[in-house]
Amino acid sequence: MTMPAGLMGVNGSGAGVLPPPPPPFASSVTPEQVWGYVNEQELRTQELRSRWEDDYQLYLLKEPAAEDGYERHVTNEPMTFADKIMAYLSTAKVLIRFPVESKQAAQRQREDVKERFILGALRAADTLLAALVLPSLRDQLGAYITLRGSYGGRVLMQIEQDGSTSIEVMPWDPLHTFYSVGRRGIEWACYRMTRMKEDVRAEYGVEPVAGGLGVDGREIEIFDYYDREMNAVCTRTEWLKPPTPHGFRFAPVFLGVVGPLPPLRGDLETLTLESYGESVFKANREAYRNFNATMSDMRTLVRRSVKQGLKVFSQDGKKTLDQDPYREGSVVSLRTGSEQVEPLGLLEMAKETAGFLGQVSGEVQRGSLPHTVYGELQFQLSGFAINTLRQGIDSALAPRRLALQRAYRDIASLLVREMATGQFASVSLSGYGYAGDYFEGAFGSQDMQGRDSPEVDVVVSLPQDEPAKYAIAKIAREGPKPLLPDRIILDQILGMQNVDAIQDVVLEERGATLSPVAALVSLITALDNQGRGDLAEIYLADLQRLLMAQQQGMAGPGAPPPGAGAPPPGFTPSVAPNAMLGRGPPAPLPQGTLPLVPPGSARPGAMPPQAGEAGLRDRLARVGLELGR
Repeated sequence: MTMPAGLMGVNGSGAGVLPPPPPPFASSVTPEQVWGYVNEQELRTQELRSRWEDDYQLYLLKEPAAEDGYERHVTNEPMTFADKIMAYLSTAKVLIRFPVESKQAAQRQREDVKERFILGALRAADTLLAALVLPSLRDQLGAYITLRGSYGGRVLMQIEQDGSTSIEVMPWDPLHTFYSVGRRGIEWACYRMTRMKEDVRAEYGVEPVAGGLGVDGREIEIFDYYDREMNAVCTRTEWLKPPTPHGFRFAPVFLGVVGPLPPLRGDLETLTLESYGESVFKANREAYRNFNATMSDMRTLVRRSVKQGLKVFSQDGKKTLDQDPYREGSVVSLRTGSEQVEPLGLLEMAKETAGFLGQVSGEVQRGSLPHTVYGELQFQLSGFAINTLRQGIDSALAPRRLALQRAYRDIASLLVREMATGQFASVSLSGYGYAGDYFEGAFGSQDMQGRDSPEVDVVVSLPQDEPAKYAIAKIAREGPKPLLPDRIILDQILGMQNVDAIQDVVLEERGATLSPVAALVSLITALDNQGRGDLAEIYLADLQRLLMAQQQGMAGPGAPPPGAGAPPPGFTPSVAPNAMLGRGPPAPLPQGTLPLVPPGSARPGAMPPQAGEAGLRDRLARVGLELGR
């Protein structure tokens, strides 16, 4: 990864100037020039790439081997810390929204189509990654953001041979990513990878003739290049895919770094990358080494206490023991008076060791996550303690969360911009909306008109005091004049997502109880969905009587006020159905009032039962209502 063009870079000596970005691909550009340019930029950013590799070795718990006779201790803190951050990012909720200035339904519907397109496209991209036996997009981005402190990748929509449109979102390892930024943004980007010769031949139809890597020479180094006009793939010496227009007026690449610090300039000629794009190990690299060194010393002394050194006295000083005296049942033969064996004595740690180790442990915890997030709770935490714990977690998590948020914003924007070019036929996508509803449909370029940059929010689930939250929400909601509106309570106090969808469901349930007709229709619908058409017929008769009373204006004075067990205003108990009075269905008529029929037969004059939506429509049509679903 390189700095923007025109900025001072860092080479092996600590200073240098990066050359300007290469021009767009032309017939004069050769694969050798592409490889040479990438190789030159790798040398100039070696300081940054070396730090990335060291951090990955720290995550793998790789430490130098101990000397003979000494023990080595390696703490698992770097791996557990990084895994916890990656788990937070992998399980976070990514909310993608297009803000709507007006509340007009037509505008909101257009933006909702684009939101569903992005959700379906991301789902299709994850499906492709799974087919390639790769982690999901969020998992890979979370890993790179955590361990590298940087992220990148390409977003491509392509027309396949069968005419269908495929969507690919492929993250890149920052260690092998090179790019240059100009006044308009990313001018070009190149990703280096290795592939087996047979895989290259199968994908590109070209037999590589040189550049073999690995023990058997079967691996090929490949460069995948993108600029604002062209895409090309080459080895060090030959084209695998000649420069081809990709059809966009921008590089279909997203790139970014973690943290607030830009490349800092020490003076007019040097630019340091020491704090540019930091991993989660930024604060603890040296603390981990100190902790491992002290624990290794303690482990060495503990091990030596099991098998102490021995002093062997003899007349000529050449006496040795043929057997291990610490082994059970061993026998050591000695001469009387002239030979003797004594333990050398135990070594002890300095008395300041415990204090020093405690100080180092505190530094490690302050630079990572509190130990309580791993379940190390000796007592129940209060709401104040949980809030304090959240602040400690957020200091390490917030920069990574914001980086993931920016990555998804760039990816979503590229998807909309590429689809809006009109190069692709409609693409069929499916997925789940934010309200949990499943959708499936075709999306075209006409659906992408308007704003192409959505608002993205990444919400991480952190420990919190749930009872305290609901208690505060209840206080804010109670009384004739609530302190806060429901939207603020749901969003900021309870931290719920999809506030609009939640309020719609609440209003739907409340509306079904305010109107007696709506309440009976909801009840009939629920019974029909459960296959209880017999009970639905009973309440359908109640609904029919209620509608007749409403049409004939049978309501009059003397109706009881609304309340528990009383019908709604405007209906007398004589015409209100039992369901409105809180009673059960009417008792069946005694045997003998109806003609006898065989068991299981329908009652005389009854309509044949129908199941599903068709049956419900038929029932409601009989009382003059229509089902609107």
